[in-house]
Amino acid sequence: MATISCKRCGKDGEQLDQKPLGGSLGDEIRDSICASCWAEWDELQLKIINEYRLNLAIPQHYDMLVDEMRNFLNLKEGATGTQSLELEDD
Repeated sequence: MATISCKRCGKDGEQLDQKPLGGSLGDEIRDSICASCWAEWDELQLKIINEYRLNLAIPQHYDMLVDEMRNFLNLKEGATGTQSLELEDD
């Protein structure tokens, strides 16, 4: 397994075995986020999905989760243009 410099924690860490998502976003995560930080996100995303009652089949909900993921992982801002989860009042 390769070692990478993680954008989130700033340390050298183990690279993910495979892309966690499809497309270029999955490539970006695999190339710049260590396995440890991804595991932290994996746990946190379940809490976010449950707390905000997100339905990932709804494109706006999925985009909101992706935006939160990008913020958590210190990745460049996404192009979804959705509001932050804190602003949702549903």
